[in-house]
Amino acid sequence: MHSSSRGLFCASLIASVLSFASSASAAYAQQPDEAAPAPAAAASAPVAPAADPAQAAVPVVAADAAEPVPATPLVPAVKPWLLDLDTAFFSQSRDVGTLSRTTLSYTITSFVLGGTYRADHFELEMAIPFAHGTSSFTESSESVGDNSRSATSFGNPLIGAYYAENHSFGRLRIGASVTLPLAPNSGGDQGELFGAVYTRSLERAGMWVPQRISIAPSIRLANDEHQGVQHVSELVIAPLISTTSAQSSDLLVQASQSIGYRTGPLRFGVRGMLVAIPTAAGSDKAQFSVMPYVGGDFGTGFVDLGLNMNIDEPFGPLFDQGAFWAVKLRVGARF
Repeated sequence: MHSSSRGLFCASLIASVLSFASSASAAYAQQPDEAAPAPAAAASAPVAPAADPAQAAVPVVAADAAEPVPATPLVPAVKPWLLDLDTAFFSQSRDVGTLSRTTLSYTITSFVLGGTYRADHFELEMAIPFAHGTSSFTESSESVGDNSRSATSFGNPLIGAYYAENHSFGRLRIGASVTLPLAPNSGGDQGELFGAVYTRSLERAGMWVPQRISIAPSIRLANDEHQGVQHVSELVIAPLISTTSAQSSDLLVQASQSIGYRTGPLRFGVRGMLVAIPTAAGSDKAQFSVMPYVGGDFGTGFVDLGLNMNIDEPFGPLFDQGAFWAVKLRVGARF
C-alpha cells in the first residue's frame, strides 16, 4: 500500500474520531443543568369566585396534574461485566529447499482472554494473551528425522482504565492501557509470540513482544449496541519501550474503523485497520489490514467470526507465498 493512501486513511479516521468527540462535547455543554423555574405568576393557582361570601376562596387545582416523564437513556442499559476469548488461527506449508524439495509447515494459534467492567462513566479492562505454535520440516529425498517443534508462551498482560460518556451517537471512551513485560525471553525465537503479531496485523503488539512495556493512550467511539447501522472508531498511540539496552524502542500508531449492520441477533460488517511504525527501519513502516466478519448477539452471549487479511507488506499481500492471515473467532458473555 502506498504511503499516501495510508496517510489519507489514517488522517480520515483521526478526523472522524475528533469530529465525533467535538460534537459530543458541544452536545454535552448545551444540556441544561436543571429545569428552569416556573414564572412567579404561573406558580399561583387561579382563585375561583366564591358563590357564598361566607365561603373562603378555594384555589382551583387541575384534576390531572402532569407527572414528570423520566428521561430516555441515550444508550440501552447493558450488563456491567463482560468476559470474552479472542482466538486467531493461521496455518501454512511452503517450499523452502533449493537442491531438494523441503517443505516447512507451521501453525500459529493465539488467544486473548479478556475481562471488562463497565459503569456509566468508567471502564476497567484486563487481558491475558498466550499463543501456541508448531512447526516441522519434511524432505522428499530422505527422512530428516524428528524435526518438529511445539511451544506455548504467555504474552504481556494488559490493564486499561478509561473515562466514558454515553451520547445519542455512541459511547465515547478516553483513557490508557499498560502492558506488563512478562513475556518470556528464553533465548529462543519465540516464534509463536511473533506469529501472533503478524497474524493479528500488529494490533496491540505490546501484548506479544518480549522485553517491552507499552503505555498506550487511546480514544474510542462506539455505537455497536443498537439495531441498524453500527460503527466503532479507535485511535491508539502505543510506544513499545524496551526494558533492556540490547533492544530498541518503537512507536506504533493504530487507527481502526468498523462499519456494520445488525438485524435481530445477526450482525455483519467489515473492519479496516492501519498500524504505522514511524520508527521502523527500512521502507515498510505501516501495515494495512481488512477483516470482514459475521456474528450473533443474543443478549447474554455473543459470537463473531472473521477473516483478518494483511493487504500489503510487510505481512502481506494476502495471496503471496509467506503472507500471514488469520481466521478469528471471538466468543463472550455478559453478566
